[in-house]
Amino acid sequence: MMKFPILFVFSFILSSSYAAVQDFCVADYTAPQGPAGYSCKNPENVTVDDFVYSALGVPDYTAPQGPAGYSCKIPANVTVDDFVYTGLEVAGNTSNINNLGITTALVAQFPGVQLLENALFQSDFPTELIAQTTLLDIAQIKKLKGLLGGCFA
Repeated sequence: MMKFPILFVFSFILSSSYAAVQDFCVADYTAPQGPAGYSCKNPENVTVDDFVYSALGVPDYTAPQGPAGYSCKIPANVTVDDFVYTGLEVAGNTSNINNLGITTALVAQFPGVQLLENALFQSDFPTELIAQTTLLDIAQIKKLKGLLGGCFA
């Protein structure tokens, strides 16, 4: 019950401080830029226009829409060549820009998703290496590898 009066007094003291009201800075673009950025304008020179930017209400460049609302190729005109890269696929071919078919991928179909549990315990990493990096017991690591289908290397 004593918490409420203490909280009330504390918030009253903080709300009566002028530091929160006076703590704003409008950049002065006419002053030289220093290591911390632009210096602040004098509060007497700050106007309403420093806080209002009306250009956000006007659209900038919008891409021209093609037929059927697409900005690229019409779906009826799509061919197999749009999806297949052709060229000689050998490991020594340095002119292969797309690097298709030369190296294997490290992750599954979602390259942006790499779950730590799957990366550690479904892999063939040595158990001792995982124990040193995760600070888990070897018995616990073997249990997790057995649960997630990893290799006991």
